Amino acid sequence: MDDGFEGAFFAVCDKPRSWFRLGGAGSASTEAVDECMNGYVSALEQETAFSPDGPLAQLARTPESALTSPRHAAQSKVQKYLAGVNDQCALTVLPAASSIGAHLVRVLPYVSSSPEFLLCFCGYLSNASELAEQLGAHNTPGDRGMATTQLVLRAYQRMREGDKDERLFISELQGHFAFYLYDAARKCAFAARDPSGQQELFYTVDADSCSLYVTNCMERLPAAQTRVKWREVPPGHFISGPKPALHQFALTPRELEGRTRLESLDLGSLGCTESGWDDGDEPSPHGHERYDGADGSGNDRVAGGSARLTGPKQLIAAALSLSRRTSLAE
Repeated sequence: MDDGFEGAFFAVCDKPRSWFRLGGAGSASTEAVDECMNGYVSALEQETAFSPDGPLAQLARTPESALTSPRHAAQSKVQKYLAGVNDQCALTVLPAASSIGAHLVRVLPYVSSSPEFLLCFCGYLSNASELAEQLGAHNTPGDRGMATTQLVLRAYQRMREGDKDERLFISELQGHFAFYLYDAARKCAFAARDPSGQQELFYTVDADSCSLYVTNCMERLPAAQTRVKWREVPPGHFISGPKPALHQFALTPRELEGRTRLESLDLGSLGCTESGWDDGDEPSPHGHERYDGADGSGNDRVAGGSARLTGPKQLIAAALSLSRRTSLAE
């Protein structure tokens, strides 16, 4: 096991049905998660015994007093979470320890469970302070996990209540992350991966039941799941909707570099310098042209406008100009 291991999760969200009942479709998610959970428990036991210096063993021998939050005591073991009507969503987590000081350990991934939402977050937010101020959220001293999950949930709730574009919500989050969120009211799941791609995220959809399966660690899946065709969620993408679809919300650093370079060439050919338009006539902001990104992704973009955007504005501008949507059932 890599010392950089930050825990694993496996989640299943069944498609809601009017005839949803106990012992029927609702049991599909819990059965798959139970199998994965048993594998997680075995891994924790074996690696605690045979890899005493690994992150799993470190977690097992960490005293409760060294954990950054009382709730981490419960989350320091393999856990299963159920959510939604008749357990529509099920999640299991294999936690790992991450030292943040001489005598403090935090438990990863971060999990927040309530009747309304189930959130599993891997990684970190680099703009937590700015986001907390923007959202009017209160700090949770000494508990980075709770603070992080509260910020993500608050930003998601604001998007949902304001009926805003999901791409704007996810573009507000900066850092290296991958997360899974189940919304009980909407009866569907939301999963996202930041543009850097440093945190992994994978998905598959059952062709018969249309159930959505999501994990961040292929190596920890039970044998039955490894025979399924899994796909990687590309960096800068998210999955959402009652009929799960894949959307792009931001360009990867490589795509962004290629896009900026191409736009600079476009503006130069139109007589534009960095200081402005030479002839005073800007192109129409409503014209579209095809852009085959650095990876040949073929994103649509709006011609014209500024070619020099920096920081988070680049990601948000890119999100608003992207129109890629892929049905996962296709």
